Amino acid sequence: MSLKGFHIVFIAISTLMAFGLGAWSIVRFIDIDGLAYGVLALISIGGGVLLVWYGIRIRRKLQQLGLSWDIHEIANS
Repeated sequence: MSLKGFHIVFIAISTLMAFGLGAWSIVRFIDIDGLAYGVLALISIGGGVLLVWYGIRIRRKLQQLGLSWDIHEIANS
């Protein structure tokens, strides 16, 4: 896998993990009513949103450079 492919996969996995942590933190906040879980939820969901924004920027940059965004080509490179 190329560095470009690894970067795209890493951004996707990190985004899923950030939103997953945010969802878990919300559930824990509701169950326990702990302020720390609420803060963790806000931080992780905010990080997930920033990762989505970053992924969109990377996609645009790759298209400007004329590099492919096709997942099949990334997987085979």
